[in-house]
Parts: sequence; C-alpha cells; structure tokens
Amino acid sequence: MRLAGEFHIYAYKTPRTAAHWVKTMKAKGDWRQVDRFTLAWTARAQKFTSKERRTELVVALKEAVATQG
Repeated sequence: MRLAGEFHIYAYKTPRTAAHWVKTMKAKGDWRQVDRFTLAWTARAQKFTSKERRTELVVALKEAVATQG
C-alpha cells in the first residue's frame, strides 16, 4: 500500500486479486481497479477529491501501466 494523501494505491500480484478487493471494499468507499492495482478513496479527507480528479488519476495509472506493458 502507498498512501499518497489524495488517494491510497494498492498493488496486488494479479488483476484477479485486485478485482476481489475492489468488490470486497466498495462498501467502505470508492475503490477503482487498474490492472493489478487499486486506487481507493476511503479516508475522511479523501472524500473531497472530486469525481473528475479521481477519473484523471485512474487514466494516469492506466497510461503508466500500459507503458510498462
């Protein structure tokens, strides 16, 4: 896990494991999967991160994952 202030990022061994955690933790906050990573907004201060900013962060992670292919 990496706490980045604006969001949490978690890295898992496989995309399937990441998907499991997104499904499991969705009730506790906004969790989004990108490949074997998840981005989560569950801390009190993180609720102020806009939907647009969250989408920007997901897109940036998708681009980073794609370049590492």
